[in-house]
Amino acid sequence: MIHKDYVMRLIEMFINTLLEVLGLKEKDPERALDSINKLLMQLTGFSSKFINSVSESKLLELLETKAGIDADRIIMTASLLKEEADIYEVSGNLSESFPRYLKALSLYLEVINRGCEIHVPAQYIYTDEIISKLKLFQLPAHTIIKAAVYFERKQMYSLAEDMLYDFIKLESYSEAAVKLGIEFYERMLAREDGDLNNGNLPRNEVIHGLSELKKQLK
Repeated sequence: MIHKDYVMRLIEMFINTLLEVLGLKEKDPERALDSINKLLMQLTGFSSKFINSVSESKLLELLETKAGIDADRIIMTASLLKEEADIYEVSGNLSESFPRYLKALSLYLEVINRGCEIHVPAQYIYTDEIISKLKLFQLPAHTIIKAAVYFERKQMYSLAEDMLYDFIKLESYSEAAVKLGIEFYERMLAREDGDLNNGNLPRNEVIHGLSELKKQLK
């Protein structure tokens, strides 16, 4: 109970700072970045500069506790990185905005794909917005796989398929990548037709996709 109260206080502080940042982003971006940095220090013990200098895997390791993954703290960190990215994007600074969007997305997907309980309100979690922003960029293989898992969990099967094909092509149709695609289609075959149709991946497309990938292993 004490821990939950502490988490809710952190979330309240996070939301208040986020609302402040939203008001400052255009008229005073430097103050907005300073507010984000201060909250990152309070949430994580690390500055924005440090957070943006380490790998996603290292950052996740640093943000874990003895009890395991600290879902809300990671989600809030991701959202603050996204706000930083927005600020740099407005100024046309892609070299600063792109890696922040990418790191934020990876953090979001890690938490969501693990099925963690999240107390941060959904309107402050920007997973789909970042995926949309990055759709024209080449994503790292591990991020593409995380996104495929995310879309499959959301029963957005057509988008999951798209991500898997991006991964397979990025891996030059390696045996391991093709097998991941085959496993996906086999899972889809076990779904009801209605579920597949709702996910924009009809059964005939599943059968065709599975057949095409199996040919790659011959």
